[in-house]
Amino acid sequence: MEDFQENQNLLLAMSNLESIKSKKRNITEETLPRQEEVLIQDKVRLGEAERELQRQKTLFEQGAVPAVDY
Repeated sequence: MEDFQENQNLLLAMSNLESIKSKKRNITEETLPRQEEVLIQDKVRLGEAERELQRQKTLFEQGAVPAVDY
């Protein structure tokens, strides 16, 4: 009986290990690359927003843009 329980525990542990390996593979091959691409796109948008802010600030300081728009 003890051998049967140990066998069941071993099979469960092996199944859990395979599940974890599959999740790790998914993260490594799919999720992480997608998130890295999102990060790159977000950095580009941040740079664009910072440039636009600087442009608006310069125009505001020159009186070309009202404070409401700035």
